[in-house]
Amino acid sequence: MRNAALLALAAVAPAASAGTVVLFDNLTPGYTHDRWIAIERFSQIALPFVASVDASLASIELPLAQNQAGTFSYIVRLYAADADDPGIPGPNPLAEWTGVPGGLAAVVPQGTVPLAAGAKYFVAVDVPDTRTNYDRGWHLQLEEYRGPMAGGYPGNWIRIEGQTWWPAMRVTGETSVPAVPEPATLGLGALALAAAARRRRR
Repeated sequence: MRNAALLALAAVAPAASAGTVVLFDNLTPGYTHDRWIAIERFSQIALPFVASVDASLASIELPLAQNQAGTFSYIVRLYAADADDPGIPGPNPLAEWTGVPGGLAAVVPQGTVPLAAGAKYFVAVDVPDTRTNYDRGWHLQLEEYRGPMAGGYPGNWIRIEGQTWWPAMRVTGETSVPAVPEPATLGLGALALAAAARRRRR
């Protein structure tokens, strides 16, 4: 009887499985190659997203415009929402990546960056110098969207409401979630429990 009960529990018990989840994605099906938001030293756009599950940050993909006069790099920062005003980034970045190239760039954290389900985060793109150059930019998504973003620079963020075009971005995370048993598995578990009950009555 004990063996039957153990088999039944094993049949219905969820198993932990790790995998990559998409936390935010307006990069698919594509992005504009001829339109972008200009990135300057003191004029940044911070794009928000809300983590759907608890996860460790896996990567952030951003299409960044190349400088027509040469090559250069970007700085990408990840912020949690400000505790007093969730419409803007908090004062200190959770992670920072320097030397990010133009084109479709992907940044990957060197260590663990935990993201909490339901929490809001912001991704901001910076340039490492003060030169004004409108050939530097963050490509826009293809589809129209209206929603709040943040603009400015660390320590001086403001909300930007009702923007028609957002920059394109994809955020992925690594998570371990309990696998939900399939109906057939649940049925087998129920049969095993019923068999154990009959044996006990006998």
